[in-house]
Amino acid sequence: MDPDYHTIAARGESLTQRVRNGHSDERAEHTAERQELLSEFGEVVTTGFWDGESLGRAQAARHVAFERWPDTEPLPEWITRLDDLLSGLDATDRAVPDHSTDVPFGDVLWQYVETAWQQLTAEAPTELWTDDAVAACQRVLADRLAEVLARAHHVDFVRYVAQRDPAVVREGQLSADSTEWYDRYVAAVIERRAADFFEEYAVGARLLVETVDQWHDNFRAFAERFASDSDALGSLLGENPRRVTGLTAAGDRHDENECVLRVELDEGAEIVYKPRGLETERVVRAFTADLAAADASVPELPAPSLLDRGDYGWVEVVTQESHDTVDSLASYYRRAGALLAVAYVLHLTDCHCENVIATADGPVVVDLETVFEMDSRPATDSEVDSRSATDSEVDSRPATDTEMDVQQAARTTVFNSSVLGTNLLPQGSLQRNVSGYAGIAGRETDAEMLHWENLGTDGIDVEYRTVRTDREDNFPTHDGRPVPPEQFESEIVDGFERAYDAIDEVADSLSPPLADRLDGLETRLLLRTTRAYESVRRAVYSPTNLRHGVRYDAEMRRTLSLRGDQPVLEQQTAMTGLDSRRWDRIVAAEHEALHRGDVPRFTTTSDDPGIYFDGERIVERLTERTGVQRVRERLEQLGPADRRRQVGLIRAALSSPTVVPRIHPDGKI
Repeated sequence: MDPDYHTIAARGESLTQRVRNGHSDERAEHTAERQELLSEFGEVVTTGFWDGESLGRAQAARHVAFERWPDTEPLPEWITRLDDLLSGLDATDRAVPDHSTDVPFGDVLWQYVETAWQQLTAEAPTELWTDDAVAACQRVLADRLAEVLARAHHVDFVRYVAQRDPAVVREGQLSADSTEWYDRYVAAVIERRAADFFEEYAVGARLLVETVDQWHDNFRAFAERFASDSDALGSLLGENPRRVTGLTAAGDRHDENECVLRVELDEGAEIVYKPRGLETERVVRAFTADLAAADASVPELPAPSLLDRGDYGWVEVVTQESHDTVDSLASYYRRAGALLAVAYVLHLTDCHCENVIATADGPVVVDLETVFEMDSRPATDSEVDSRSATDSEVDSRPATDTEMDVQQAARTTVFNSSVLGTNLLPQGSLQRNVSGYAGIAGRETDAEMLHWENLGTDGIDVEYRTVRTDREDNFPTHDGRPVPPEQFESEIVDGFERAYDAIDEVADSLSPPLADRLDGLETRLLLRTTRAYESVRRAVYSPTNLRHGVRYDAEMRRTLSLRGDQPVLEQQTAMTGLDSRRWDRIVAAEHEALHRGDVPRFTTTSDDPGIYFDGERIVERLTERTGVQRVRERLEQLGPADRRRQVGLIRAALSSPTVVPRIHPDGKI
């Protein structure tokens, strides 16, 4: 196998990288593909956010024309890694696991996985993992590679067949009852076709290397941390774990594809590994413990055990559990009401159903990254940092209310000043612009997802399907049936009022020490929904965009940008009124994160009005008020009038025209 690495390196380089590296082609002639790129993305590549510079059309054309890496420059490091992975394809006697059939084009992708695994075992203490844990770890990588490359392989497979027997494709003869063509294609890829494949899908080649390297670094860190923490985990679990028996990746991927892992251990024990520190969890738990100590009438909130290691941590697994009696359910929903009061006061905003688990002792929020969230109102123009704007930065005036979506305006004026902003309650027609779904009122939700069928056969195919997901795991259950909160409205209100009154009673004594606890705490900002970012990622991983770094880059920037008459993601954006200068910096960071396969993770500290990405401050002043200021103001506004307003909103949210509230006398539901 002899790939043209100079072509792959050049075509795989994004437009941003070409500008930064000074890569261009001074020749005047343009291929049809170059002309197409300039025609389709001309405005984006000339007025986009290229390190604060605008590109003239002629300059942009020269960057687009760069399609062969100079012989005078060393090839980029990722090409060496690509060569290692492609060399692994020569090991044709390598066994492919049976479960590779669950992954589209797994017979090809598992070859890369095996090469990556051999490199990982040479550096990390994976001898503490069982065969099942090894398979689960490898499956994480296989799934991520399929997300990036499977659709391109599908196009290449159909082309491969058409080149050899056009009638088979033309007459729709690729059947799920046969594997002849599929097997021939896999053999061709392993023998030689992988070189041609990555010469065409050069961006896919770069993403293959980056995905493998991220997986390698993340699981090496996990393996080392598990080995060093085994004794400390023993105190958390009751006995020292000896081996990892299973792994499940969960949640969003941030910071070079890091994700939460649910880890199965010896004797059926389980633990959750979080690749980030747990300081906010500790602070919130201390607050709820102080509250319960101050007023015995406040329903006690369950708090899973944790081990905070600074940069990462371990948390006790919590699972949904059934209730045997109506009294137990009533107690659960009183605790749900108390949780609602705590979330309201501390501005905990991301309590959608995927982050809430219905335990026997009450609802548990498993992700507290967004506690102490800042004001959603942008700082006024006079408060924007003084960095000079370039010619490409357009009108910086915040959007007026008439330009904002009506529902977004409702979120700004109502949600962030009420219990609705916690996302624990259903929000009816306003739910469209809210991240996730109500944490104590899960519902069936629809999502558009890629669906593969007939894997491992000649009839392999893919399409977008609307998938309905049952989000009732966060409901408590009785006799195997989920019991929605509408049936326990009174208990929820009772728990809310008890916790609210307790916080109000001790607000003066809580406020100074609470503010001290909050100072300097890192918290996450949700500027767009995860679903919005996933839609961008699906779009840029399409086979067409994997062919050329300019197309991949420009499509991502065009999709992310809020400019234009019909901004693509404005309806899924938390701050549509933010001026363009600050949005440009945010979009540039989103672009950087999505380039490496991450869901962008923006942070601030609770006493800071700015916004950070990858540890660097990208906007000096984002909002009017910090998280600490908002908590102090909320503590000051507590009182009978505010309580009546919040209770009214709770009752309104739980009064759905599609659900008939039921009474439950004599212990019956």
